[in-house]
Amino acid sequence: MTLIWDTRFSLFTAVLAGLGRASAEVGAVMIVGGNIDGVTRAMTTAIVWFRRDLRLADNAALAHALASADRVVPLYIHAPDELGAWAPGAASNWWLHGSLAALAQALEQRGARLVIRRAGSALAGLRAAIKDSGATLVCWNRLYEPAEAARDSAITSVLVAAGIEAASFAG
Repeated sequence: MTLIWDTRFSLFTAVLAGLGRASAEVGAVMIVGGNIDGVTRAMTTAIVWFRRDLRLADNAALAHALASADRVVPLYIHAPDELGAWAPGAASNWWLHGSLAALAQALEQRGARLVIRRAGSALAGLRAAIKDSGATLVCWNRLYEPAEAARDSAITSVLVAAGIEAASFAG
C-alpha cells in the first residue's frame, strides 16, 4: 500500500497522459474525416466535370458539388478522339486553351486546382479521376447534341452501376 501511495502522483500523471493521447488521436481522426462508429463521418469528394461550361458563376453542377461534398475536384477531360469527325479545329483549340487558363486561374484564386486529363474517352478519364480522388459523386452540366447526350447517358449508367452518384444539370 505504501508503494501505491508513494507513486500516486506518477500514476495520476500517467493516467492523464494516456487520456490526453486518446483524445488527441480521436481529434486527429475527426479532422481528417475518419469514421468513428457513428460519431464522425468520412469526408466526401465530388468531381465537377467541366466541359463547355468553363465558368464558376451560374454553374449548377459546381453549386451542387459544393453543397454535397466536403472536397470538390474540378476536372476537365481532353478526349478529342472521342469526337471523331467533329473534333475541334485550330480556332476552337485556341479558345479552349484560353478558357481553361482563365478557369484554372479563377479556381486557384479560390484555393482549388483544375485537373486536366487527356484520355481516349471521357469515361476513361472519369474512371481514372475517381480512382485517384476517391470521389463518390460526379457532377456535370448537360450537352444536348445527340451523340454527346447518348455518351453522357452511357457514362451515367456505368457510374451508377459502380456505386458512384452521377448528377447532371441543365447547362
